[in-house]
Amino acid sequence: GGGKGHEVFVGGLPKSADENALWSFFGQYGSVQKVQVKYDESGNPRGFCFVEFRDRESCDSLLAASQAGTTMLEGKWVNVQGADGGGKGKGGD
Repeated sequence: GGGKGHEVFVGGLPKSADENALWSFFGQYGSVQKVQVKYDESGNPRGFCFVEFRDRESCDSLLAASQAGTTMLEGKWVNVQGADGGGKGKGGD
């Protein structure tokens, strides 16, 4: 119990992409638990979000796709990074 989800940070989001678009985009890589878009004071998206997957494999495939340059959302490459500061320790399940 108490295991937190597998979260990634995603930057460079196109301003036109709404949350529905993000859910379906990230859904290609695995089972999405949560998409948390960050907004400024005026309610405009700030161009980044946090995505939480059910499993590690989904995170890894999204990260790999981003590094390969294939994470194209509405014609724009989005930059995916591990949200936990990128410690390369091997986490057991």
